[in-house]
Amino acid sequence: MSPGARAIVKPGRRPDGGAPHWRGASRHAILARVVATARTRIRLRQLAAIIAVTCVLTPVFNVLTVQATMRSAVQGLLDGVIITVVVGGYLLFVRDGWWRRWFRSVGVRTDLVLNSAIVLALFLVGRAAGQVVTTGDPRRFLGSFTDAHLAYALPFFALVAVTIQFVRARGRLRRTRVFCGLTMPEPVISWPDPTGAA
Repeated sequence: MSPGARAIVKPGRRPDGGAPHWRGASRHAILARVVATARTRIRLRQLAAIIAVTCVLTPVFNVLTVQATMRSAVQGLLDGVIITVVVGGYLLFVRDGWWRRWFRSVGVRTDLVLNSAIVLALFLVGRAAGQVVTTGDPRRFLGSFTDAHLAYALPFFALVAVTIQFVRARGRLRRTRVFCGLTMPEPVISWPDPTGAA
């Protein structure tokens, strides 16, 4: 090879003829794994934040609407953890994760109806599981579905869920605008001096 010639190295081959050190497909796979890991970390942080907020609100809500006792506060704390993990895990990792493309393909109305039904079912199951844990009575699982306190718990859950979804949507929109470079500084306009002074 002449001194001025360049060595042509094919993708996946090292110049010294050693083992391949990178390939196009491997780079895409590694990039996909890195992106997936970053998204998972973001969703886990979001879930942890939601759990923290819920664990503050639900004990206070239970004390105000059930009975001002430590048992009611503990029940609210446990319900908040279980329901948030179940419902939040579904919304973050299933609805907005693994099945996101499928939910987008079914249409807005079907998406809304289906997700509302799933979230309601998960809320009822999580609440029932919390009552079974605190009372130690498996019969409370079915009995919780006819609990009179649902008249307060359901609107409270709906309000918290809608508020959290709204905050997440605003945050996602803000990150998208920053990523796309839409948050640019306002231009500074200098008007000419009518006196002609420099």
